[in-house]
Amino acid sequence: MSSKTWIDVPGTAITVKIAAIQAIQLTTPGIMPFQVYLAPQHGKRVCPARRHPSIGGRRWHWLIIGRRQNASRGQCMGEVRHNYRVLQAGRGLAALSVVAFHANMVCALPKYFGHEPAIFFRAGGSGVEFFFVLSGLVMVLAHRGDLGRDGAVRSFAWKRFRRIYPPLWAMLCIVLVILAAFPNLAAGVRPSAVETINAFAAGPVDPTIKEPLLSVEWTLRREMLFYVLFAVMLWRWRFGMAVIAGWLVLCVAAALVAMPYPASFVFDPVHLLFAMGMVVAWQVQRTSEIRGDRIFVATGAGLFALAWTWSDIYPADHALPLTLWCYGLGASALSLGLISLERRGALVVPPALTALGDASYSIYLVHLVVVSALTKVAVVIARHVPLPGVVWWLAIVAAGVIAGIAFHVAVEKPLLRLISKRR
Repeated sequence: MSSKTWIDVPGTAITVKIAAIQAIQLTTPGIMPFQVYLAPQHGKRVCPARRHPSIGGRRWHWLIIGRRQNASRGQCMGEVRHNYRVLQAGRGLAALSVVAFHANMVCALPKYFGHEPAIFFRAGGSGVEFFFVLSGLVMVLAHRGDLGRDGAVRSFAWKRFRRIYPPLWAMLCIVLVILAAFPNLAAGVRPSAVETINAFAAGPVDPTIKEPLLSVEWTLRREMLFYVLFAVMLWRWRFGMAVIAGWLVLCVAAALVAMPYPASFVFDPVHLLFAMGMVVAWQVQRTSEIRGDRIFVATGAGLFALAWTWSDIYPADHALPLTLWCYGLGASALSLGLISLERRGALVVPPALTALGDASYSIYLVHLVVVSALTKVAVVIARHVPLPGVVWWLAIVAAGVIAGIAFHVAVEKPLLRLISKRR
């Protein structure tokens, strides 16, 4: 390939002139080399891009010395890849961990099996901490190029709305139908009209009060708060960063001093996990090569395992800020190392895990309702078919995951397609 050849980088607004160390033949559309330095025509920012697995271990360098006419600054800065398969796999494993945790917790209730069939998964709820780190990471990877861009807030809000609310509303409607058909399941506690509306809005709620309809919705309420603050940063970058910095400082303060509602919700120490993910994303974007990625993986896995073990032994300490932040630091280091390994082709993610990650939101929404219902059925069957508790637990976990995947295929994806067409 001639060094004078100009080509369009697939999926970008960039036109490039190739200056390779050695001539290479591109035969597959979309192939990109190990390192690409995207140098905007009138800027100094250097952005790393993806490495295609077919390139092997060789290091090719393309020098970008021009860009298409009318290409925006946001397009030029937004070239960094954000659809890492390892992040989707992380979502899937986090969802699986939460399902295993809830199945173990429900089985242990006195009215059911009365004991924990899978003690190891006492700490499985830490999948939520992993989710929060991934959320902060993905938001920056996907939207950093939109900072200050006209229409960025509107586009971001629409994407978050269509991703979060339609599946949530569908699940809440299912729960309301179930409660109407089986009033005894409400245990004498009926959600008020205000609580129901707030559940559909995923608005703030006092952390000390039980969720009125969907127990897992407490995480979505925190996600929505983070999205609001992130939107402020997209609108006015410096002002938004100052707001988020102040928010995080008060979240640290809330770990030391008890705050009344609504401050206890807004400044919940768990929100620091979003910031940890954001820091990882900025590190991924600012450098084309992360040295010591295997050390990051080992360190992150070690920290996460340490917090997991502590939570297994002392379950009451799981919600302590230090335990949460240990999970967060572990998830952050692990994510940084795994992204680097995938970027340089040293890690291949099985398609099954990415598919599980695609369905992770639906799994999270659906699983607890399914787990609760099937545990009731399992207790009745167990009177006639005596099997070890762990067998029932495995069956319930599998059913919760399968139900979530079915909801993803039958409800979430069609809703997303429908809304996208009407946009």
